[in-house]
Amino acid sequence: MYIKVRSVVHKLDLLQATIAAYEPDIIGITESWTTDKILDSELSMPGYDLFRCDRPSKNMGGGVLLYIREELQATDFKTVTAFPEQVWCQLNVGTTSSMRQSHFMLMGDFNYPGINWTDNSGPTATATEDEKLFWESLDDNFVTQHVKVPTRMDATLDLVLTREPDLISAVQAIGNFGETDHEIMRWDFVMQTEREQKIFSSARDYNREISIKLEASCRI
Repeated sequence: MYIKVRSVVHKLDLLQATIAAYEPDIIGITESWTTDKILDSELSMPGYDLFRCDRPSKNMGGGVLLYIREELQATDFKTVTAFPEQVWCQLNVGTTSSMRQSHFMLMGDFNYPGINWTDNSGPTATATEDEKLFWESLDDNFVTQHVKVPTRMDATLDLVLTREPDLISAVQAIGNFGETDHEIMRWDFVMQTEREQKIFSSARDYNREISIKLEASCRI
């Protein structure tokens, strides 16, 4: 599940109600508006581990959070990037197979209205150079974008990216979160392991970047 919140501290009751209604395994939050004056304990959700990155400035806004169900045993994951607002974690969701394979999922509000994702026709006539470069980068690196519905008005701004076309299924826009103008997004992360199919209900989030690296001892 992915939610653009705009001040999570003032909407904790609504967030708890949304989690109770949909029971996602992974929840991504953008525009958390959290600062270092807000304790992790103030943001905690029962049954979930919290990962956060506050906006590294005194300006209001920004910030990203990840809530991961405790059973998934998530750990913090550090990466080198030019983007200051990002949060990554790593999940060990594998079986006892001798073969290890890494699965990657990136989600967030990329704010590229000049790309047509509905039919994958790519940059429109009014697309910026950044939008064209982003489209080309995904194509060059064989990355799949899974959201095909508008997430704000008639634009698809909130994206879910993986390297495997069949890794994500059942992507849905399920309405706004309070007065925010972005859709809440839901989808399933599906992984076929050696013994069983694991399906994770993802709550997605991004303000600059929210990412999940999924590692599994499995045979896909």
